[in-house]
Amino acid sequence: MSVINSSKASLTFQWTPTSSGDEVYDYQTFVIQYKICTTVDWLSKNFVVTGATNDPQTANISDLTAGSLYDVRMTARNTIGSSSYTDIIVVSTLSENNAEAAGQNTDEECITILIALLVTSLVINGIFGFIMLYTFVFKRSK
Repeated sequence: MSVINSSKASLTFQWTPTSSGDEVYDYQTFVIQYKICTTVDWLSKNFVVTGATNDPQTANISDLTAGSLYDVRMTARNTIGSSSYTDIIVVSTLSENNAEAAGQNTDEECITILIALLVTSLVINGIFGFIMLYTFVFKRSK
Protein backbone atom coordinates (compact mmCIF):
# COMPACT_ATOMS: atom_id res chain seq x y z
CA MET A 1 0.00 0.00 0.00
CA SER A 2 1.31 3.44 -0.86
CA VAL A 3 0.09 7.04 -0.88
CA ILE A 4 -0.59 8.35 -4.39
CA ASN A 5 -2.23 11.67 -3.50
CA SER A 6 -2.61 13.89 -0.48
CA SER A 7 -4.37 17.09 0.45
CA LYS A 8 -5.09 19.02 3.64
CA ALA A 9 -8.05 16.78 4.50
CA SER A 10 -7.58 13.53 2.57
CA LEU A 11 -5.16 10.80 1.54
CA THR A 12 -5.48 8.46 -1.44
CA PHE A 13 -3.90 5.01 -1.26
CA GLN A 14 -3.16 2.40 -3.91
CA TRP A 15 -2.42 -1.30 -3.58
CA THR A 16 -2.60 -4.44 -5.68
CA PRO A 17 -4.46 -7.37 -4.09
CA THR A 18 -2.55 -10.63 -3.82
CA SER A 19 -3.99 -14.11 -3.67
CA SER A 20 -3.66 -16.29 -0.60
CA GLY A 21 -3.94 -19.33 -2.85
CA ASP A 22 -7.52 -20.01 -1.81
CA GLU A 23 -8.90 -18.08 -4.79
CA VAL A 24 -11.83 -16.87 -2.69
CA TYR A 25 -12.64 -13.49 -4.17
CA ASP A 26 -16.37 -13.40 -3.68
CA TYR A 27 -17.18 -10.43 -1.50
CA GLN A 28 -13.54 -9.53 -0.92
CA THR A 29 -13.12 -6.27 0.95
CA PHE A 30 -10.17 -4.34 2.24
CA VAL A 31 -10.25 -2.49 5.53
CA ILE A 32 -7.96 0.49 5.95
CA GLN A 33 -7.45 1.52 9.55
CA TYR A 34 -5.96 4.91 10.38
CA LYS A 35 -5.32 7.14 13.38
CA ILE A 36 -3.33 10.23 14.27
CA CYS A 37 -0.03 8.71 15.36
CA THR A 38 -0.20 10.08 18.92
CA THR A 39 -3.66 8.62 19.57
CA VAL A 40 -4.75 5.11 20.50
CA ASP A 41 -8.08 4.48 18.77
CA TRP A 42 -8.15 3.27 15.15
CA LEU A 43 -10.79 4.40 12.66
CA SER A 44 -11.78 2.00 9.86
CA LYS A 45 -13.03 2.32 6.31
CA ASN A 46 -14.09 -0.64 4.14
CA PHE A 47 -13.42 -0.86 0.40
CA VAL A 48 -14.80 -3.46 -2.02
CA VAL A 49 -12.57 -4.74 -4.85
CA THR A 50 -13.41 -3.12 -8.18
CA GLY A 51 -12.47 -4.56 -11.58
CA ALA A 52 -10.40 -7.73 -11.91
CA THR A 53 -9.11 -9.21 -8.67
CA ASN A 54 -5.48 -8.44 -9.50
CA ASP A 55 -6.07 -4.87 -10.73
CA PRO A 56 -4.54 -2.05 -8.68
CA GLN A 57 -7.08 -0.70 -6.22
CA THR A 58 -7.41 2.85 -4.88
CA ALA A 59 -9.11 4.22 -1.81
CA ASN A 60 -9.60 7.71 -0.45
CA ILE A 61 -9.80 8.58 3.24
CA SER A 62 -11.29 12.03 3.86
CA ASP A 63 -12.22 14.31 6.77
CA LEU A 64 -8.64 14.22 8.07
CA THR A 65 -6.81 16.91 10.03
CA ALA A 66 -4.46 19.17 8.06
CA GLY A 67 -0.74 18.86 8.82
CA SER A 68 -1.13 15.66 10.85
CA LEU A 69 0.78 12.40 10.86
CA TYR A 70 -1.33 9.27 10.54
CA ASP A 71 -0.55 5.62 11.21
CA VAL A 72 -2.20 3.52 8.49
CA ARG A 73 -2.58 -0.25 8.10
CA MET A 74 -4.74 -2.59 6.03
CA THR A 75 -6.30 -6.03 6.20
CA ALA A 76 -8.16 -8.08 3.57
CA ARG A 77 -11.42 -9.88 4.35
CA ASN A 78 -13.35 -12.53 2.44
CA THR A 79 -15.70 -15.43 3.20
CA ILE A 80 -12.88 -17.38 4.87
CA GLY A 81 -11.78 -14.62 7.24
CA SER A 82 -9.32 -11.77 7.60
CA SER A 83 -5.64 -11.51 6.75
CA SER A 84 -3.00 -10.16 9.10
CA TYR A 85 -2.61 -6.40 9.11
CA THR A 86 0.03 -4.90 6.86
CA ASP A 87 2.98 -3.14 8.44
CA ILE A 88 1.99 0.32 9.65
CA ILE A 89 3.00 3.17 7.38
CA VAL A 90 3.20 6.76 8.59
CA VAL A 91 1.71 9.35 6.25
CA SER A 92 0.92 13.05 6.55
CA THR A 93 -1.71 15.39 5.25
CA LEU A 94 -0.72 18.77 3.83
CA SER A 95 -0.48 21.60 6.35
CA GLU A 96 -2.80 24.61 6.38
CA ASN A 97 0.01 27.14 5.92
CA ASN A 98 1.91 25.64 3.03
CA ALA A 99 1.75 23.02 0.34
CA GLU A 100 4.48 20.73 1.62
CA ALA A 101 4.44 17.40 -0.11
CA ALA A 102 2.94 14.71 2.04
CA GLY A 103 3.35 11.01 1.68
CA GLN A 104 5.12 8.17 3.35
CA ASN A 105 7.44 9.23 6.12
CA THR A 106 9.70 7.29 8.37
CA ASP A 107 8.55 6.34 11.83
CA GLU A 108 11.16 8.75 13.23
CA GLU A 109 8.69 11.64 13.44
CA CYS A 110 6.18 9.61 15.45
CA ILE A 111 8.95 8.20 17.62
CA THR A 112 10.27 11.71 18.31
CA ILE A 113 6.82 12.89 19.38
CA LEU A 114 6.30 9.84 21.60
CA ILE A 115 9.73 10.25 23.22
CA ALA A 116 8.99 13.93 23.90
CA LEU A 117 5.68 12.95 25.53
CA LEU A 118 7.41 10.26 27.59
CA VAL A 119 10.15 12.62 28.80
CA THR A 120 7.57 15.27 29.69
CA SER A 121 5.57 12.69 31.62
CA LEU A 122 8.67 11.50 33.49
CA VAL A 123 9.64 15.06 34.44
CA ILE A 124 6.15 15.84 35.71
CA ASN A 125 6.01 12.56 37.65
CA GLY A 126 9.47 13.25 39.09
CA ILE A 127 8.43 16.70 40.28
CA PHE A 128 5.21 15.33 41.75
CA GLY A 129 7.13 12.51 43.46
CA PHE A 130 9.64 14.97 44.93
CA ILE A 131 6.81 17.14 46.28
CA MET A 132 5.14 14.09 47.84
CA LEU A 133 8.42 12.91 49.39
CA TYR A 134 9.22 16.39 50.71
CA THR A 135 5.72 16.70 52.18
CA PHE A 136 6.00 13.27 53.83
CA VAL A 137 9.46 13.98 55.31
CA PHE A 138 8.45 17.49 56.41
CA LYS A 139 5.29 16.24 58.16
CA ARG A 140 7.21 13.38 59.79
CA SER A 141 9.87 15.70 61.24
CA LYS A 142 7.26 17.81 63.09
